[in-house]
Amino acid sequence: MIETVETRSDSGENEGKPPRGRRRARRVLVWIVGGLVVPALVLILLVLGVLWFAKGQDFAAPDWIKDRIEVRLAEFIPDIAINFDDLTLTVSDEWQPSLHLTSVRVVPPGTGQPVTLADVTGSFDPAALLQGMIRPRVITVTGARIQFSRDQAGSYTVAFGTPAAEEARARDIAQSLDSLTELLNQPSFSALRRIEGEALTVRYEDQRSGRAWTVDGGRLHLSRLGNALRLRGDFALLGGYSYATTAAVSVDGEMGSRAASLALRVEDMPASDIATQSAGLAWLGVLDAPISGSLRVTTDEAGIIGPLDGTLLIGEGALAPGNTRDPVPFKSARSYFQYDPASTTLRFDELAVQSAWVEATAEGRIVLADISDGIPGAMTGQLRLTELTTNPGGIYPAPIFLEGADVEMRVKLDPFRLDVGRFDLRDRGATLALKGWFAVEEDGWDVSVTGRSAEMSADDLLELWPQSALVKTREWVARNVLDGVLHNIQFGVRSAPTSRPDVVLGFDFEDVITTFLPSIPPIESASGHAELRDDRFVVTADNGVVYAPDGEGIRIAGTTFIYENTRVKRGPAEVRVRADGAIGDVLTLLDLKPLSLLTKAGRDAGLATGEAEIEAQLNFNLKKPLPPEEIAISYSARLTNVESTQIVPNQRFTATSLDLQGDTKGLRVAGTARLGDVEVGGEWRAELGPNAGGRSTVDGWLTVTETIADQFNLGLPPGALAGSGRANIRLDLAKGQAPTFRLSSDLAGIALKLDALNWSMSRAQVGAFEVAGELSTPPSIESISLSAPGLSAKGRLSLHPDGALDAARFDRVRLRDWLDAPVLLSGRGKGVAPKVVVNGGSVDLRRIDLGKSSGEGGPLTVTLDELRVTDTIVLRGMRGEFTNAGGLSGQFAANLNGVAPISGTVVPQRGRSAVRILADDAGAVLSAAGLLQKGRGGTLDLSLSPISAPGSYDGLLKVRDITLEDAPAMASLLSAISIVGLLEQMSGGGIPFTEVDANFRLTPQQVILRSSSATGASMGVSMDGVYDLNAKRMDMQGVISPIYMLNGIGQIFTRKGEGLLGFNYRLFGAVANPRVNVNPLSIFTPGMFREIFRRPAPTTN
Repeated sequence: MIETVETRSDSGENEGKPPRGRRRARRVLVWIVGGLVVPALVLILLVLGVLWFAKGQDFAAPDWIKDRIEVRLAEFIPDIAINFDDLTLTVSDEWQPSLHLTSVRVVPPGTGQPVTLADVTGSFDPAALLQGMIRPRVITVTGARIQFSRDQAGSYTVAFGTPAAEEARARDIAQSLDSLTELLNQPSFSALRRIEGEALTVRYEDQRSGRAWTVDGGRLHLSRLGNALRLRGDFALLGGYSYATTAAVSVDGEMGSRAASLALRVEDMPASDIATQSAGLAWLGVLDAPISGSLRVTTDEAGIIGPLDGTLLIGEGALAPGNTRDPVPFKSARSYFQYDPASTTLRFDELAVQSAWVEATAEGRIVLADISDGIPGAMTGQLRLTELTTNPGGIYPAPIFLEGADVEMRVKLDPFRLDVGRFDLRDRGATLALKGWFAVEEDGWDVSVTGRSAEMSADDLLELWPQSALVKTREWVARNVLDGVLHNIQFGVRSAPTSRPDVVLGFDFEDVITTFLPSIPPIESASGHAELRDDRFVVTADNGVVYAPDGEGIRIAGTTFIYENTRVKRGPAEVRVRADGAIGDVLTLLDLKPLSLLTKAGRDAGLATGEAEIEAQLNFNLKKPLPPEEIAISYSARLTNVESTQIVPNQRFTATSLDLQGDTKGLRVAGTARLGDVEVGGEWRAELGPNAGGRSTVDGWLTVTETIADQFNLGLPPGALAGSGRANIRLDLAKGQAPTFRLSSDLAGIALKLDALNWSMSRAQVGAFEVAGELSTPPSIESISLSAPGLSAKGRLSLHPDGALDAARFDRVRLRDWLDAPVLLSGRGKGVAPKVVVNGGSVDLRRIDLGKSSGEGGPLTVTLDELRVTDTIVLRGMRGEFTNAGGLSGQFAANLNGVAPISGTVVPQRGRSAVRILADDAGAVLSAAGLLQKGRGGTLDLSLSPISAPGSYDGLLKVRDITLEDAPAMASLLSAISIVGLLEQMSGGGIPFTEVDANFRLTPQQVILRSSSATGASMGVSMDGVYDLNAKRMDMQGVISPIYMLNGIGQIFTRKGEGLLGFNYRLFGAVANPRVNVNPLSIFTPGMFREIFRRPAPTTN
């Protein structure tokens, strides 16, 4: 069995010193042979005589023979005391005599400590015996105890016996070999061919490593053939392992020479045991595994140790430097190497390892450094790996094969640290250059590895990328990087025992096909950069193309994918898109699942054409399936050369440039454009989401020109709109529904004209216009309002399917200061003026101006509450039918001041309207007009012709057969001239007048009576003067002729209504209580001279 004893070791390496161990071993052998064998030979001589009797059987010597032999041995070897218990003589059938001693005790000189041997057997040369000479041929020693030792200097000693005696008798190997040579050169041992040791107890104490081994049952055989010596030994070691260790040693040399070769063959020796025996084996100290194989070393005549050649087979074990907590297992390894102690260089002709991690064969050169106590502190060298297959820790589904690798490294053994200056992995024309360090700390491995490769395909990267390393990042690359070439690949791994690994990865790529969102077509021909740092993975595509279905390709530049934390399962990711391409292609992509943005908005990819420059951001979690509602998206774009017939149905929408913004909730497009031939601007907003219902709005402005009415089929009469102005507009759009709109404007720069009302507005004027409706077919105008100089209106419009006006209903129209009424415009077809219906309200003829129209006016049906002719003349309940072709004309009927029925005719004259009024009760009409208190009967024919002054007319009045019953002015006049009969007649049945005629000028302020007359059988009256309408005052003059039936003959000499005899008068003052002046002398003045007593009649020139 083996015993291990720990001792201390403080000295240094001494492998290059002369072979003192060999000389010491020689002395030991000489001592063994001289102290034990020589006395045995003497004994053999004593018993030779009995050989004949002992042939073929064992002969046990009696005590007196044993005593005699011991005495003879003492005489033969006086310095050595030899005792034994039993002695047996055996002669073989071949007459080969042998002597067997048991329990032999040998006391070397100067020690007093016996060496106990269980058995000693010797066989002799029979021929020599017959000549009286003792020549041993084979000596066999059983049960001896041998102790080998190596001191701090590296020198070996050998000793026999008990530990105390061994320490006293220890001799170095060189001394022992010299003694053996001396012994074998003696004539007595010339026939000796073999010395055998059986059942040996061997103890090996190594002060350098501080360890000791004890072996029971060992064997050593020394054979000689001429001058050639060969030592063979084998041992079995039992230790604290699941396997047993066997070792076989072989030493070949020549007598008288210190040159020798040593071979050691071991089976299942612990790596930690063998590593301590030579600097060239120190590299095995990092292994925890059994080692089998052979080692061979030579020494020269000077005792200088030569190169160490080794062939080692390493069994299943682990790389476990410093007894690390995280050993790296392997199945087996083998090595063919040579160590040159002179240059401290290890040359590996083959170093092969097979493990679950790696299978590789290497060759190279290692230089040992910092050697202390025969053990190097560091190693530096280069290895070339071939036939490299790796799968560290089972990280790959199957091992991957690499063509080879070149390694430059430095190893520090205690504490263990491997610094890799260069580790170039080669495969299929690509090289992956690695460097870094691996160090053993108290709690595990401290690792730092960086690497780079000039070029590698995406498939090669995934083949080298372990599936268990950066799982989420690798899954993304495997799933999304479909093909391509990677350049400038760089990565780093930093792992400390008590912290999680920190990984950095970066590479450029080109001609890559990669996807960035499920169901979205991949980016093709992509080039850019990818980086993993602080668990954040970022891929940026500087160039690339995304092909929408049936599209021409969207150019990608600056698009970035960001995986925020690669350690989070199904963690958040972000895509930042920068792209440009056809709007149709972009819309197609946005409408693909899972986004379906246009479908949610009730639109499709044919919404618009043009070019788009896009920036977008998508946020989502990397998981499958990925519900659309869990994708957050925001985007902006610059749209150019835009064209659409869907944004506003049935209208061509074009724009040079538009700005677009949107997210999962809505979409916004802003800028200036043209809707057909109309310039527009503003923004379009669309709601998105499952509840959006395809709703969107437009808030903006448009340029109002004369073409807008035709483009939108507003049904306006030709020429109704001119100029150019701006209007604000809002459109509300919904899927499957006609758009609704609201338009408003201050009308600046816009000229408007309504021929039917003879109203217009110049471009220099401003107002307020608002229209709202539905852009259906035809459009529907739900409300329209206008507030402009001279015109205000509010109502609604309806159109026929062909766009022609159906009806325009205005609840109130105020036209300048002559119309305040509800108005209905009824269409009569395109290009035809509409029919105008006024139902209620008021019209002031004093201010009306409709005669300037030269167009084909439409019919006008009027039902007015009030038609004001003058301040005091108002027609109420007026009903009429008119036309406006060349001016207002038509027939009407009304009640004058709400009392007296009249009828009339309106005709255009001098750009205005002339009015003729007829009545069948002139008295009632004049009474209603305030000209009489009371009149009765008669007919009335009143013509009013407009003149240039606004609200002014020239009038002619004809009244026939009227009876004047109550006229304050007339009563005052008659009282003044004391015509009692006429007064009584007036207060009775009234004064009848056959004819009443008047010529006057009617203005808004006064009535200028140029001439008038009233004649009847009782009297005749003439009158002229002025009536102030506002002050209700008059200043009239004239002649009153009594008994006009006879007196009227004189009118041939004077004015109508004046007789030959008459009184000149003057009425002036308040109409209700006028003052009267009468010239009584004027009655004596014939009519022809009457003008002498009155002023001239008023004129209107």
